[in-house]
Amino acid sequence: MTALAIALVLTSAAVHAGWNAIVKRHPDPEAAAVVVVAGAAACAAVGWLAAGEGWPPAPAWPWVAASGAVEAVYFVTLGRALSRLPLGTAYAVSRGGGQLLTWPASVVWFGEPVSGLAMGGAALLTGGLLLRGRRDESAGASPVRGVGLLWAVGCAVAIGAYPLTYQQALRSGAAPFGLFTLSLAGSLPLQAMLLHTPGRFRAALAGHGLRLAVASMACAASFLLFLAALGMGGAGRASAVRNVSIAFATALGFAAGERLDRVAVASAIAVTVGAVLVSAG
Repeated sequence: MTALAIALVLTSAAVHAGWNAIVKRHPDPEAAAVVVVAGAAACAAVGWLAAGEGWPPAPAWPWVAASGAVEAVYFVTLGRALSRLPLGTAYAVSRGGGQLLTWPASVVWFGEPVSGLAMGGAALLTGGLLLRGRRDESAGASPVRGVGLLWAVGCAVAIGAYPLTYQQALRSGAAPFGLFTLSLAGSLPLQAMLLHTPGRFRAALAGHGLRLAVASMACAASFLLFLAALGMGGAGRASAVRNVSIAFATALGFAAGERLDRVAVASAIAVTVGAVLVSAG
């Protein structure tokens, strides 16, 4: 990865953790996540028009549709995980599991090179994320928490899949703004259907419109920065570096009153060092 790609991914990671924290603090994170998607799609559409990008070419449309389906799963499972788990736990499980899927898949699918340094970094990164997940799991158990962990695992599957579908769409000729706009817009009907109750969206906006607007802009910026980095190549490494967001999420969770101990700090450091090694490899 180039220095520019790394900078784009790190910025994306910080902004991503921020909008997740906003959704987490909402009284109804599941509905808030859908509202954020709609707002992010609108922001991306403005960027699409301003950039003057055309429609994706025919070979890219199957991957655009696949990205939309993956986005729907991602946002629904993320909202449900955040409504049942601390921010740090949801992040550790979803990001750690997603990394376990993205790294080997991108090597096989896109032929990304593998070095000893990168493999060591990936192992350290994954270990740090899993350490955080086990640490939070040992803090206590409940039926709600157990269901939340299952939703976080489902979110991990989506996290593992969307860098691959997005990069394939980019390689097929789709441009970043149009790809992101169409993917989010395509995901909205499925998300709304899975929530069942449209009235929740109006209730989610009541008294929280400004925060959700900020979260929408942050969501759009986060994904577009990540797509720009993906366009430079390396889905596996880009996803690995983006997992530095666990460090930002740890800090935001602590600021919101979540427990922070030596294990949480050690896992955040492992994630950061591992991500640097992966990108350098």
